Amino acid sequence: MIQTLLSNLALLTTFLFFSSRLFKLQPTARTSSLSNKVKVGILHGLFGVVLMYFSVSVSPQTFFDFRNNTIVVSAYFGGLYSSLITTLIISIGRLLLFGGINPSSLMGAFNALVVSLVSVLIFRKVTHYWKAWLGSISLNMLLAISSVTILLPAQSAEILPYYLPMVLASGLLAAYLIRFLEKSDQLLITVEQNEQRYRSLFTLYDTLLHAAQDVAIIATDTKGIIHLYNTGAQRLFGYQAEELIGKHTPYLLHLPSEIQEYGEQLSRLHKRQIDGFDVLVHFSQHSDSQQKEWTYVRKDGSHLHVNMITSSIKDQNQQITGYLGIGTDITEKKQAEEKLLEANRILHQLSMIDGLTEIANRRSFEENLEREWKRAERSSEALSLIMFDIDCFKLYNDTYGHLGGDLCLKRVASITQKSLYRKPDFVARYGGEEFGVILPQTNGQDAYLIAERIREAVEAEAIQHKGSSVKSVVTISVGVATMIPSPQMDKETLISKADKALYQAKQEGRNQVRSFT
Repeated sequence: MIQTLLSNLALLTTFLFFSSRLFKLQPTARTSSLSNKVKVGILHGLFGVVLMYFSVSVSPQTFFDFRNNTIVVSAYFGGLYSSLITTLIISIGRLLLFGGINPSSLMGAFNALVVSLVSVLIFRKVTHYWKAWLGSISLNMLLAISSVTILLPAQSAEILPYYLPMVLASGLLAAYLIRFLEKSDQLLITVEQNEQRYRSLFTLYDTLLHAAQDVAIIATDTKGIIHLYNTGAQRLFGYQAEELIGKHTPYLLHLPSEIQEYGEQLSRLHKRQIDGFDVLVHFSQHSDSQQKEWTYVRKDGSHLHVNMITSSIKDQNQQITGYLGIGTDITEKKQAEEKLLEANRILHQLSMIDGLTEIANRRSFEENLEREWKRAERSSEALSLIMFDIDCFKLYNDTYGHLGGDLCLKRVASITQKSLYRKPDFVARYGGEEFGVILPQTNGQDAYLIAERIREAVEAEAIQHKGSSVKSVVTISVGVATMIPSPQMDKETLISKADKALYQAKQEGRNQVRSFT
């Protein structure tokens, strides 16, 4: 019996794998087309009939297999239409091909219908993946117990200890395999999207890099080996990129005497030996960047003075992985400075934008708040801050996936921007699903009205959120704080007050605005 059930289980697993690869199935029962639902229903129904050919026979009219699992899977992927089609095919197959109408076949058809209807209901109402599957598996086990008890009362004590664990194992295996394949598909989609995005960014980066004809851009590793050498550097120094990539700096382009002299100055200042490449990047090792004029030697031996800005390149752990040098020929100093300032402005702006929502990021938020705080302190004017986050956002991600969560964050950011009518008002993504809005020259009452306007606009957008415990649409909880800055206070106090008001809004039921009092 066990061997036959294991064969049945192996067939089920193989089918789930190949069907998911063939159709790239997704649990979209509410949105997929009717034709897809019909295909899902027919495919799973036919396979359910195949499983009956490899069943365990315990009497001339009664046998066991895992056909009901195909109904559960059909309900998961295609909803009611698919599961009913699967049930119909399996029931007809049972009656026509396996003994005709008898108590056992009628019981099987009844069980299939119950599994179909209840599984659809479970997958609609239960948003947690494993809870939904455990519900359907439990239903299958209860039906197995009742069927064996009714049809084979004398043998139930002998059959059930073997059959029930196999029903449980087959259901859990099906749920795990489907979950694994879905995550694999999602990961593949994410990788493909990231690859496309990175290709676009690389194309843009390469275009911008080499479009800077009058600016030399050189990147090295931590030891000074050149990895990047743009068109501007080729024009400035006379060397082609292939002549310098992989070569060591500084003495390749710099005057050795100048490096030695500056290295001696640094060594005296810091009371330790500093020489070679460390002379060029010493200050950028301990700060974001350094700027200095150097004498460079062109390929033809001529000298030119270059204003070089050297910056450290850091990874996500803030560990230095290399250095970036941006240089200009200062013989046309005014023109070169203007272009460099413009390039730095663009790079700075890019570093201030949140890549997902395309609004200001936290770094930009903190710099803006610092600037507005000092301005309000000088003028003794009120400065207000709104902090809000999306209610039950983790459940939103669980329900709609991380891509759906990303789209939700974008829409909320857009709604917030449209809700701000004054030019000085500033919105930024503070982190995760939390946003911040800086309101210069705004008292507490007006800040509350603006916060309420944002909250109402988000709710009115009616972004579906079936996993929310607040409403069936996306809502936000909002905290508001207002201060008149003084030298005895700092901006962190304002953030703390807004956060406390936000926490109060959450504690009191979410989807509301609370002001710090």
